[in-house]
Amino acid sequence: MNVRDLEISLRPRKSWEAVDLGFLLTRQHYRDLLKIGLYGFAPLWVLAIVLGWSQPWIPLLVIWLFKPIYDRFCLHLFSRRIFGAEISWQDVLKKAGSFWFRRSLPLLTYRRFSPVRSMVLPIQELEQLKSKAFSSRCTVVKRVGGGTALLTTWVMAFCEILIIAGLFFLIIAFIPQGDSETFEEFYESTARTFSDMGLVFRILIIIYAAVVLLLEPFYMGAGFCLYLNSRSSQEAWDIDLRFKELAGRIHQGKVHQSGGSVAILLLGFLAIIFSSGGLQAQDGPSDDPQAVVEEIYQHEDFTIHTRIIKERVEKDGPQWWEDFKEKWLDWLDKDTEKKSRSAQKGAGADGLMRLFAYGALAVLVVVVLYYLAMVLMQSHKPDLSIEKPILKKKPTVVMGMEVTAKSIPKNLIETAEDAWQAGRFKEALSFLYRGALSQLILEWHADIDDSATEYECMRAARRVLPDSNSGYFDELSKHWICVAYSSNRVSDAQFQSLCQAWPFVMR
Repeated sequence: MNVRDLEISLRPRKSWEAVDLGFLLTRQHYRDLLKIGLYGFAPLWVLAIVLGWSQPWIPLLVIWLFKPIYDRFCLHLFSRRIFGAEISWQDVLKKAGSFWFRRSLPLLTYRRFSPVRSMVLPIQELEQLKSKAFSSRCTVVKRVGGGTALLTTWVMAFCEILIIAGLFFLIIAFIPQGDSETFEEFYESTARTFSDMGLVFRILIIIYAAVVLLLEPFYMGAGFCLYLNSRSSQEAWDIDLRFKELAGRIHQGKVHQSGGSVAILLLGFLAIIFSSGGLQAQDGPSDDPQAVVEEIYQHEDFTIHTRIIKERVEKDGPQWWEDFKEKWLDWLDKDTEKKSRSAQKGAGADGLMRLFAYGALAVLVVVVLYYLAMVLMQSHKPDLSIEKPILKKKPTVVMGMEVTAKSIPKNLIETAEDAWQAGRFKEALSFLYRGALSQLILEWHADIDDSATEYECMRAARRVLPDSNSGYFDELSKHWICVAYSSNRVSDAQFQSLCQAWPFVMR
């Protein structure tokens, strides 16, 4: 490539400006690029669609997989015409065999998944680099514009999806659908129109092939101009070109004075020779050359200065760690030259991927350590579940009524019946209710506070008492609420029933 033959102006550009330049370059040669696609690739894709009609995923895979081969044809046309070479689209197709079979295996396998394929493809095709030299060169080129190349890939993929969806629904819009009101009705009517949804999928594949033919030249043009912009920025092509132009102007302006200048230079050179020769003859033989050299070396300007820099060298880890790095972590670092970590992280998409991988590994280690710490803490944590009821202070007064064992008479039922016969109905019922609360708190360890209400005591009793006993306590609580908070009176039969059904054992 001769920089002076470039048909674009050389100057440092921003990455997105270089993408714009690539789109403009594609528009300029778009007709020939479409002819290359129609005559060079459309027959292959049509054949794949026909042969894979029963298995629609086969032509879809073929179209997607052979995109880099199509990029090769477009790149060859770009790289020749941008440097002023007269080349037609027929000349590009004549080299189809080389583009299809020469070093195509990497392009169709692991390099096919490169998110910056359009920017690094010129390194393989134009610079003819391989293996380690190719990887090292990719790292250098991606320093300027590597992130933009990654975003361009995603943007072009998103454009493909939008155009495919738009064209498909445009076709659907011209098919009579009736008065469909819902998406389900629209789907069913479309399925009936195409007999089965497999035909719809095949139509989408045909549209996808057409979209690839239309958009892929723009993608390759953007990547090629990003490659040129990176090289011109890092290698100072514009400055080199300006120096060559200045040298040409000086040469053209002084060419008519070359004869006189040469004569003057010859005369001066002869005068110096004769004068120095005469002086040497008069002064006699010269000094010893070795002594002169040693005297010159003694001068201060030839003193060799040294500086000692101490660097910390990390020792190799255990063998299992070396094996782990060799098997699983070597893919994170593809650079062959030793660079600083900050330079590697700034190297475009590769730096971002390495940063993400190291960050994910660090998060995984932290999560595992945290989980192990929590497991160890739980295993050594003492079980205080038995001591909690003992440590909690039991209430002695609930709702203003004393419920200690001393406040409850030993012969509770007889005391309550005597109070009932004496006409002290509320006091008689309170004996039963306080006795039941005392049993719940002291014997059954019910969770009852001194500020609990009757309904809270009922809920606490249901949690600890059997069904028959909790039913009795509910009935007793309802009668106590009627007597304590209203003028209602419990009948003699109801009171006798409560006394006879008393379920608690007094101690």
